[in-house]
Amino acid sequence: MQKLAVAVLGLLLAGVSVQAMTERPAPEPTVAPPSSSATETPMLNAPTDTAFAAAQRDFGQALLATIAAENPDTNVLISPASVSVALGMLLNGAAGETYSELAAALGITDLAAFNATAGRLEGSANSLWLAEGFPVLDSFRDVIATDYAALVETVDFGAAATTDQINAWVAEQTRDRIPTIVDQVDPATEALLINAIYFKDNWATQFDPERTQPTDFARADGGSTSVAMMRGKQRVPYAKAEGYQLIELAYENDALSMVLVLPDAVTTLPQFLETVTLADIEATLSTSLVEEVNIGLPRFTVDFDTSLNQPLQALGINRIFGGADFSNLADVPLRVSDTIHKTFIQVDEEGTEAAAVTGITVTRLMLEELNVTFDRPFLFLLRDRDSGAPIFTGWLADPPAPVQ
Repeated sequence: MQKLAVAVLGLLLAGVSVQAMTERPAPEPTVAPPSSSATETPMLNAPTDTAFAAAQRDFGQALLATIAAENPDTNVLISPASVSVALGMLLNGAAGETYSELAAALGITDLAAFNATAGRLEGSANSLWLAEGFPVLDSFRDVIATDYAALVETVDFGAAATTDQINAWVAEQTRDRIPTIVDQVDPATEALLINAIYFKDNWATQFDPERTQPTDFARADGGSTSVAMMRGKQRVPYAKAEGYQLIELAYENDALSMVLVLPDAVTTLPQFLETVTLADIEATLSTSLVEEVNIGLPRFTVDFDTSLNQPLQALGINRIFGGADFSNLADVPLRVSDTIHKTFIQVDEEGTEAAAVTGITVTRLMLEELNVTFDRPFLFLLRDRDSGAPIFTGWLADPPAPVQ
């Protein structure tokens, strides 16, 4: 099975200490011996679909860069897989230019193939929550229930118990690492699509907790903070490129790995992504050789929570938020009112635990009343309607007092 590289970028990378023992010839690649304490929790495995993987990478690059620009000095953690799956479910309800715009941004050229691939992601769960009386099309509900193996529930979004029910589902799918997706569901919600991803696995070669020591971590603002730096000498894939070096750490589930990218200088994520792409990293990784490396990696936990409305619009996804054509979802005017993305990751001596949820709230598109009140200076024209010729033109700057 094709490896899924769990890439951790941004400030989390700036404190990774890597020293390759280059004085000895590069040995042939070897697999580190497995730990004796294998985890029993589900694993996230990426299907061997190169087109799906490429689309995930390109969309993930664009989304990461956009979110990083909004959060230049903070930890950033996103799940392109979770966002893509949630938007992929929504795409099944889109039509016309709404469909074309969203599909292009996601890199989806064959929706049926995407549905089949996205629905096979292990460690991923989906749900569709529908308002009572909402006229969802059977064709949409069926593809979400079948291709995405989604839980489909009809609920009263105005009831507090509904929020509790939805949050309980999210907590269950993420093993309580993300306990809620919303504080209160908007009562005007007609449909809520949610994807949840959970991952937990041990390192193929674990770090010795007794070697973990406090170490300064250089921040991009010029300051520093103390971290618990895990240390160990391991034989791992290592490569160096212009501006950065990287290593790849394997998990007990050999289909998975974490790629750690260390910039040559202290920098911010937006600055780093100006010159390096995820495709560049993938290409560099393909040139790696197994080296004996002294690794210093911070033990860390990151929680991240953001609305994706603005980032998605920055990527050219605009129609879903207004003027959308969701005629393959229901025969009523609809729009996306909010896109919620929450993530969690914990990296320690034993391994990694990570979770993500993406929720898309769909509401009715309400036509606003148009109000035009000429209560300030204005231009007026008396014109011939057939030719457009102005007969009179004027500007009312100071209306005379009304005659009593």
